[in-house]
Amino acid sequence: MNPAFLFGLMAGVPAILAEYLYKQWTGPWWTGLWLWTPLQLMIGYAIYRLVNIPGLSILEAFVVFAACTATLRIVLSVFILHQHITTGAWIAFGLIVLANIVRTFWESFHAITR
Repeated sequence: MNPAFLFGLMAGVPAILAEYLYKQWTGPWWTGLWLWTPLQLMIGYAIYRLVNIPGLSILEAFVVFAACTATLRIVLSVFILHQHITTGAWIAFGLIVLANIVRTFWESFHAITR
C-alpha cells in the first residue's frame, strides 16, 4: 500500500472516530478528555508521518488526508448515522477525488518523461 494513503488512513480513522464519539457524547466535553487525548495524539503522529514522506509536498499530503477523511466521513454518515448527504457535499467530495487522480496522473507522467 502507498505510504501516503496508509498514513492518511491512520490519521483519518481516529479523526472520524472522534467525530462520531463526540456526536454521540451526552455529557460535557471535558469528561471525555481521557478519550480525546489519545485520539488526537494518534492523528497528530499520523499527520507528522504523512508530511515527512520523502518526495511528498505538504499540499499533496493535505490532498491525501482530505480524501481519506472525506471517504471515511461519507461511510460514517451514510452507513452508520444514516444521514442525508447534500449535493454540494457530493460535489466537494468529487473534487477531492479528482485532485487525487490528477496528482497521481501528474506524478506518473513526470516519472515517465524524466
